[in-house]
Amino acid sequence: MRRIANVLLISCLLFTCSAVNCLTAENDESIDESGEEEVSVLGEEEGVSDDEFLEDEGEEENTPGPFFREEQENRLPVVTGIEFDTVPIRTGQDIKANVAVVDADGDAVSLDYAWTVNGQQINDITDEVLPAGFFKKGDQILLEVTPSDDDGEGDAYPSAVVPVVNALPAIVSSPEGNFEEGTYTYQVQVEDPDEDAIEYEIEEGPQGLSINRDTGLITWAPADNQTGLFKVVVLANDSDGGFAKQEFTLEVGPGLGQPVQ
Repeated sequence: MRRIANVLLISCLLFTCSAVNCLTAENDESIDESGEEEVSVLGEEEGVSDDEFLEDEGEEENTPGPFFREEQENRLPVVTGIEFDTVPIRTGQDIKANVAVVDADGDAVSLDYAWTVNGQQINDITDEVLPAGFFKKGDQILLEVTPSDDDGEGDAYPSAVVPVVNALPAIVSSPEGNFEEGTYTYQVQVEDPDEDAIEYEIEEGPQGLSINRDTGLITWAPADNQTGLFKVVVLANDSDGGFAKQEFTLEVGPGLGQPVQ
């Protein structure tokens, strides 16, 4: 009887374990089926596959919002410097201005020129050249340049005030002269843009050669022993320190008296 009871007990235990294993397997199977169904439902609700659903989610996250381009405000041109072609400025010479200008936007730039002489604007001249007839020695020249582009006008830029200085005289005559009755004569002619008074002098020349200080007339009667080549240097001085110089050579011999330059 005891042996039969032990056999029955073992059989019961084996049955109980089998029942537990079967229940555990059924639960796992149920979970798998439930998970598959859940995933399937998630994909089926949108009518797309799992991969497509994930792609759509990513696109929504990475899609940028509306893009508005801010319009940049126009930057006006700027004059950075003014230089004059001819310095110093003298009577009889045109004045030409060279203007440096910058436009940060690369726009086309136009320039307006306002010339002033002794504080009075020259309304007739609106470009970069001031003709010589509008000023004289002692005047004060000012140029103001205003830049502009299609969208506006920049700040006016003034140059430095530049004085008109003394213009130098120039000897415009040729020294051939005349040699008659043993005397050489040559009238020196000078032009001075400022119309200053001119004084003449001989800086270098043979003995006996002279020049009228006021008129510039040269005369010379060579002595009998004065033959050969003689260098002559004439100076024409204005009243403001300017001068002009002319050099030439006179050749003297029997029957000769012509200058050789």
